Amino acid sequence: MIRACKDFADMRLWEHYDNMDFFVVQSPLEEPVVASIMGAGGQEYGLSVFRGPNAFRQPLMLYDKPKSAVDKINTIGFGMMYYKDMDHLEKKWLKSCNYNACKSDWVPSVISKKPGRMMEMAVKDHDVKLMLYILKGIKQAQEDGYFCPTTEGAVDSKMMTIDVSGDVLEPDVSVKRMSFPGSKELLDLCNQDMLDEAPETEDVAEEAMPEEVLAAARDHIRKHYIDWLDMPIPILDNKTPRQFARSKKGAQKIKKLIETIPIPTGNTNVEIPRKEMLRELGLGEKL
Repeated sequence: MIRACKDFADMRLWEHYDNMDFFVVQSPLEEPVVASIMGAGGQEYGLSVFRGPNAFRQPLMLYDKPKSAVDKINTIGFGMMYYKDMDHLEKKWLKSCNYNACKSDWVPSVISKKPGRMMEMAVKDHDVKLMLYILKGIKQAQEDGYFCPTTEGAVDSKMMTIDVSGDVLEPDVSVKRMSFPGSKELLDLCNQDMLDEAPETEDVAEEAMPEEVLAAARDHIRKHYIDWLDMPIPILDNKTPRQFARSKKGAQKIKKLIETIPIPTGNTNVEIPRKEMLRELGLGEKL
């Protein structure tokens, strides 16, 4: 699991997403969990996962009444930290994972918390397997170009959902958009939080804010997918889509891949820039 956490950290997803970009992971181990990337604030880097029957409700509880909600949440996750800053229990946990670290190593501290209980190091087999499923699913989705949990501008109840199954070390992974009980309320919270944090200006009318939000979402998603064209992708023999598309057969595969990338949000005004991506690769505008 240490390796999986470090692989996650190497992707530096916090440079593209914040802790309000929630997404769902489904595994054979338990009901769907709600996850978010930590690190956009520059303080703690890692992954936060809410689990249990009220997984979709827990972020709302923390938002509304953070002090009283802490005792009620059911969570698992990890934060990256330098080994020299770890306490005795964290170092002991690393050793139990057969990981030998030096003071300057940036390593994960994986914790779990049940309702009504204190946080503890994640040592149970079930928790370890769940984290592996989640981390492997995220990594595969990112490598395949399907990881985009942006919730900006979402107007329905569908969230990016990573489905993982099979071997926990090499799981089968698929990405789709799905609705769950409580997902609409969670997305509403994300959109409201984004509006609350938007800078106020006398020159912008209040009714213009939704369009500004959509514009920001479009720009964010556009940049993500245009950048993806120059990212090495494992399923493309570690070539970038731009490199892979240089051959006729490769171009056909990339065109098909771009055409089938799932839409990351429920707003039809926020779309994947498929035509621009194809133009960038010289594959024409027609889909």
